[in-house]
Amino acid sequence: TRRFAELVHGVCTAAILFLEPEPFSKPPNLGQAPAKNHDAVHSHDITNDARFVYAPHWYDALTLVKQRKPMVTVDTCKFAHRSVTLSDIVFLRVIGIGTGGAHRVYFNSLKYIRSTFPRPCVVTEIGVPNVKNERDHELLVEAHMRALERNLLSFAWWHYAPHNCAQHGDHWNDENFSIVTRSRSERVEQDDRGCGGSSVAWRIERILARPVVSRVAGTPTSFSFSSTTSSLHFEYFASQRLALRGCETVIELPQVHYPTAEQAAVDVEHVSVPSRKTHRQSRSARGLPEIEHALCSVPISATNATLGMLVAVHIKCHFAADGMESDALVRVSVSRLG
Repeated sequence: TRRFAELVHGVCTAAILFLEPEPFSKPPNLGQAPAKNHDAVHSHDITNDARFVYAPHWYDALTLVKQRKPMVTVDTCKFAHRSVTLSDIVFLRVIGIGTGGAHRVYFNSLKYIRSTFPRPCVVTEIGVPNVKNERDHELLVEAHMRALERNLLSFAWWHYAPHNCAQHGDHWNDENFSIVTRSRSERVEQDDRGCGGSSVAWRIERILARPVVSRVAGTPTSFSFSSTTSSLHFEYFASQRLALRGCETVIELPQVHYPTAEQAAVDVEHVSVPSRKTHRQSRSARGLPEIEHALCSVPISATNATLGMLVAVHIKCHFAADGMESDALVRVSVSRLG
């Protein structure tokens, strides 16, 4: 890995490399290694190199094998790594029963995966096979999505196959993961947003289409969304430095949950937090910014038409230029009216 990185960075110094281990395998140890014959390449500490991103795959192994929603959910990844502790079993972090157990195990498993390599993490492949029971499929996808969102993980969902059909699935490897299909017998939303203008049918669009935080004028701390109630809760530390430069936070809302701006109820509040430099708690109103937010229409384009992003929440924080140095914890809630 180090040798490959040297060759790539010899051509493009700023190139970002994605490190992807085998599924259910631990990432390699790429920390500081003893130099061999004073060779800096072999001793390079990749774990502290900003040009690397951890890019694992993650799947629920039991669902893959059984092709249905299992009664018991097991964190097969952590078991495969031989990293399960007694507390993991006692507090049911690696074993769960029912839908609630699946939510808990998925969240803890992805949290663990993120911690196995000290670089920014992008789950480059994750998905759910289209199990026969439609309700089970919905529950599984919702549990996956919430686990990803609660861990603030970026990801690539597997996958989009516009030629998918009921008889042959994705036409590859006997898989049936596609979020769209040409089969008309399925109870799905009909749409004309298919490849090359041909008609495809969307599967569980209401669960897959979720709010996207496209810009953050600060640091995200939590994100949760329920496709059942169309309710969003997002928190972030608003940066005084970014606010003084005019930066804003933008949250794009999918049309399937919020058809119009009038149907999106937005609530924004903030609380004072200690200065990151002085570590003092401020109760002074001078340390709190004024916050303004607005709902704006997002022009339809080739990049967002698929998910129907038509409405966006724009949030700006206004700190006093002579105010106490302090960030603010901003809490955003969006719910659907009607």
